Amino acid sequence: MESQAAVFRNSGLTIFRMITGYLKPVAVFGALSASLMLASPAGADVTPQAAERFTHLLGVSLASGIDFNDLAKRFGVTPVIQNNDAETPDARVCYRSADGKVAIEFFHGDINAGFTLRDALAKDSRCPVSKAITANKLKVAELSLGMLRTAFGTLLSKPANTTRNGLTYQFQYVYSLTDAQVAAALAEARKQGYDSDKPEDLRHRNVGIYIQAGFNGERLSSLVVDRVETN
Repeated sequence: MESQAAVFRNSGLTIFRMITGYLKPVAVFGALSASLMLASPAGADVTPQAAERFTHLLGVSLASGIDFNDLAKRFGVTPVIQNNDAETPDARVCYRSADGKVAIEFFHGDINAGFTLRDALAKDSRCPVSKAITANKLKVAELSLGMLRTAFGTLLSKPANTTRNGLTYQFQYVYSLTDAQVAAALAEARKQGYDSDKPEDLRHRNVGIYIQAGFNGERLSSLVVDRVETN
């Protein structure tokens, strides 16, 4: 069964390609207007900033996209694994923490960027150890591996889905670009072959943030955050 994030990507990808082709994420979240709207399927009263704070890890902001070259400079060279799936292509890299106990994976596709944080498994031996990744840096806002499920639940709204070993959360909101940001987005789109005299088509951005938490007993053992952005 497809994950919630995969469903969002599949539905958004066709529309996104029809309008713009491939566009890099617009790194303007810090300048968004106060009129941003956020809705969670549980109906929780959560601000967009509260959802976006879970999209940062090791100095990487998913809203700005993921640059594998930058990661290599900071954490060391590691192979880039390509998934050439026709509907949801992506590329990813992985590392292990300095003590080898935690695996960290960064990935991105046409309209999404994300990361995985998990207790290292035997299969993660292929991921190089990075001395720059220490345990005290491996927090996602207030979330960290090993925390109790009850403590985890107090930091997020009601989950969209609950299983014995996991919780899934989803947040969606829309924001609007300024005139200057629209002009920049249009210039980038034209580089990708998008030819239109309707810049307003690029004005509004739709964001989906998906969080999947896995538990070993009552302790958090894995965390996946996937941020999808379309216009």
